[in-house]
Amino acid sequence: MVMKRKNMMRRNLSQTIRHSIGRYIAIIAIIALGAGLFTGLKVTKVDMVATVQSYTDRQNMFDVQVMNSYGWTQDDVFRLSQLDGIAEAEGTISLDVLVHMGDNEDTVFKLMSIPEQLNRPALEHGRMPSAPDECVVEGYFYDKSIIGKTLYISKNNTETTLEAFGYEAYTIVGTVSSPMYLNMQRGSTSIGSGAISAYGYIPMSGIDQEIYTEINLTLEGEHRVYSDAYDNAMDRMAERLEVLCEPLARKRFETVRAEAEAEYADGMSEYLDG
Repeated sequence: MVMKRKNMMRRNLSQTIRHSIGRYIAIIAIIALGAGLFTGLKVTKVDMVATVQSYTDRQNMFDVQVMNSYGWTQDDVFRLSQLDGIAEAEGTISLDVLVHMGDNEDTVFKLMSIPEQLNRPALEHGRMPSAPDECVVEGYFYDKSIIGKTLYISKNNTETTLEAFGYEAYTIVGTVSSPMYLNMQRGSTSIGSGAISAYGYIPMSGIDQEIYTEINLTLEGEHRVYSDAYDNAMDRMAERLEVLCEPLARKRFETVRAEAEAEYADGMSEYLDG
């Protein structure tokens, strides 16, 4: 008797499906779509975090960055590198610059010195610079057709900015991606239109400046991005660095002021002797 009831249920189910096959297929599709969407949402975050972790580890992205309006010296970099909990320290130079590519239409670039240890750019097309008057630009807004063109430092920059570069123009030899820019935003600036359009890298030998604009640091140990443990480790180190860097920044300020006063005194002496 039980077998007959089951057989009857199967026949009724089969007849129902045959008479409304379109509705049955639609229900199956909706279920499959929902299951696929749920699965995708569950694994997307894991995959995205793993991708970021792999890229930042490969390019050795910094954990903490310290900046000072008057810059840092190589001695400052060394002192920070000796701090407990710091694995690596490297000073770099970055400048917001008005540039053009021969069309006399200025745009704002963030030009950075090519690092050796931290935040290494990843080459996409062409090659890395081998001469001080060569550079690479970002590969997100520019494709490989940009290779071979010349990047000119605009005369509309301030005298201080112009003096910071060893050359008036740099040949573009490649395109890169940078761990410093993981999205489309390039930041704001006080020059030009007020927004940075793109970034590029120049060899340290192509920049006529010895003072670093920032010092990048990595923490000792293994850290997973977007984790509470990583955030807490960075917060603790930032608190320690604020205490240590304050006297270093004050010392740098006093040095700059002394140099300016000496230059003023020399100029006044020449004027009076004139």
